[in-house]
Amino acid sequence: MDMTKLSNGWKVLSLLSCVSTCLRNYSSCLSVKFNKSSNHCTPGSWVFQTNTRQDEDLHLLYSPEALCGNTADTVMKEFNGVHTCLFTSRTQFTYESSSSQCQVKGAKLYTIKVPEKLKILEKTFTTNYDSYWVGLINFGQGVLRWVDGGPMLTTTDLESLFRQGDLLVYSTHTRCDVYITGLSKLGFAECNQLMKFLCEK
Repeated sequence: MDMTKLSNGWKVLSLLSCVSTCLRNYSSCLSVKFNKSSNHCTPGSWVFQTNTRQDEDLHLLYSPEALCGNTADTVMKEFNGVHTCLFTSRTQFTYESSSSQCQVKGAKLYTIKVPEKLKILEKTFTTNYDSYWVGLINFGQGVLRWVDGGPMLTTTDLESLFRQGDLLVYSTHTRCDVYITGLSKLGFAECNQLMKFLCEK
């Protein structure tokens, strides 16, 4: 078997992006290593030239369906090299219950830390107006946090994500974040309202 020379790796956003990057660089990338702390992705030991026959079971491991859990309601979405497994609920819950529903699926409420993540939603929801809980909370007095504790976007980024004026509304109590289809913008709502939600792996 003719092995390729392994790369030193790439800086990526997620395991899905790691697998996708490896598959773009090697015709048969059957294993990867992804460091969640440093976001460093390296190809594993099973990387072969184009003429090498892939093992079917290993190939299935890295199919989009397998990476997203083999469920009809969770699908892999991609924009400009950024990948995510997106679950769209059909049932309405409060914000807290929605977060719990995501955790049961081994996922979290959807976060939009890079512009590509918003583009994924724009491409997914092309018609109608609806609201879905996503993973940002406004604790009042200008304090906003992602549910997974990740870094905040800049003020300019936030202003481009939200409906005009939403970030300027002064609130002394916690409000939760929704994605509004049709507008392709974020907005805030009372956390005890019932809405559908978006999860990601």
